[in-house]
Amino acid sequence: MDLPDPDALVDEQITYYRARAPEYDDWWLRTGRYQRDDGFGRRWDAGKRELAHAVRDFDPAGDVLELAAGTGNLTRELCAAADRVTALDASAEALAIARTKLDQPSRVTFVHADVFEWRPTQRFDVVAFGFWLSHVPPGRFEQFWRLVDDALGPGGRVLFIDNAVPVEVAASADGRQPATVADRTPWSRTWLDHGVSARTLSDGRRFHIVKRAWTPEELRGELAALGWTASVREIQGLFIYGSAERTGVA
Repeated sequence: MDLPDPDALVDEQITYYRARAPEYDDWWLRTGRYQRDDGFGRRWDAGKRELAHAVRDFDPAGDVLELAAGTGNLTRELCAAADRVTALDASAEALAIARTKLDQPSRVTFVHADVFEWRPTQRFDVVAFGFWLSHVPPGRFEQFWRLVDDALGPGGRVLFIDNAVPVEVAASADGRQPATVADRTPWSRTWLDHGVSARTLSDGRRFHIVKRAWTPEELRGELAALGWTASVREIQGLFIYGSAERTGVA
């Protein structure tokens, strides 16, 4: 199959997540067409609880920048510890949903901007992003981490969570299909060896987006080469949770 270059998919990916905003939380909550009440569904719920505990243990205090904030699920967790949160996303539709989830919206500044075009005007104690790193094209990985570096103040820390593998792969019988095998769900098909996923919305519209999978070892190695020390672990075979700090110029 002739697949697009993941480095050329940024604009289409933004369009997809704008269109997907009204149904995104069905994916996170496992409701609607994503509902699973079997062993996978229970594992998903257990993984979410572990992620929430990990974020609390990280204690994202002070001035926090959240990149690719989406519909605000991580934003809400960050607000429990942060003094202020700046939540940035390229989808105004997703940010509108995020606003409805906050008990103290005055503590959050929402910024509608493309992560790859935006530049920080201040330094932050923490930079966080959830389910975003897997959507960073290979050719922009280093550029993205330069942005993170520019946004961090002295002693700043990074917090991130993501899929360990695409959900449709994790839900398969063995939990991990080979990277060359595409999933077989009707709304999502991922080619990990190409870093591309084809997604179909509930209304039938179809998009291609970037989708990469990182093992903890691979991600630690890539970040070390860029001058970061990272701690990364896998949760329930579904998610990765990581933190990072600068160690110097790569």
